[in-house]
Amino acid sequence: MKTKKSLLLLLLFLFIVSAAIGCGGQAAVDESDAGLGKDINKVASEQGKAPETEIDQTILKAKVEGNVEQELEFAYSDFTGQETTVTATYTSCKETLDPQEYTGVPLALILEKAKPLPETTKLTIIGADNYKQNYVLEDVMANQEILLSQENGYLQIIMDGKDASYWVRDVVRLVVQ
Repeated sequence: MKTKKSLLLLLLFLFIVSAAIGCGGQAAVDESDAGLGKDINKVASEQGKAPETEIDQTILKAKVEGNVEQELEFAYSDFTGQETTVTATYTSCKETLDPQEYTGVPLALILEKAKPLPETTKLTIIGADNYKQNYVLEDVMANQEILLSQENGYLQIIMDGKDASYWVRDVVRLVVQ
């Protein structure tokens, strides 16, 4: 009886911890990215606007760095008119949403401006919370449907066919390696 009770308490504890942490946990904030990838309400406040209003797209910035010919700090608005729309399904460990349309700039288009060096094979995308996800650079460059989108006041990767861990949110850095 005591073993059963201990096992139940352990399972309850693990359930509570996993619910609190979520699927992947929370990374520490990297202070070196201050100013890039800001929360919509914070941006609105800085612009002297009420939260949930139109946000100045020039504030939504990120940078491409690493093994590139030309490092590139860009604003989402730099690519106005070059957006495309795709249908993608967001799938996480907690939910799968119905397919919906997302509009954004093909990630390959942004990377082409920075000109990755020929020997590079990897792309690491980093969010403002220091969450990182690795991608095969060749796959990203070949797929015009992998988007950098402006969603809810931050930059987000849209990548159909991959689980939510690849949909990096609040993107601030694209590191070519």
